[in-house]
Amino acid sequence: MASKSGYINIDENEEITIDEPKLSNSVSVSEQEVCINFMRDEDYATIYTSDTTYMTKLDKLCKTSPDMYSLTADTGRGKTYRVEDKTLISFRAKKRELSEEQKIAAGERMRKYQASKHN
Repeated sequence: MASKSGYINIDENEEITIDEPKLSNSVSVSEQEVCINFMRDEDYATIYTSDTTYMTKLDKLCKTSPDMYSLTADTGRGKTYRVEDKTLISFRAKKRELSEEQKIAAGERMRKYQASKHN
């Protein structure tokens, strides 16, 4: 049975739940955003994003570090995450510049790491 706010489900124990319909994930690239919020007197931060690139990164962090990152809301168009330690969020003055030799060495290290990961 459908209602304006979603779908009503009745299970065998006659418990009633309402499933809210998810909105489309189609947010144009120019409208995708990332909002980081934290208060000075609190230890945690919240991140809202509708940017699919950052959703993917944060979803991976939720899986690999569930003690630090958690998904708190998913609207279908965007997601809200909680970061338990707001000091994990940083602001940098400039990008790190590497010499050609450093780039080659880093590439070799990454190739060795990827090879060991697949073995």
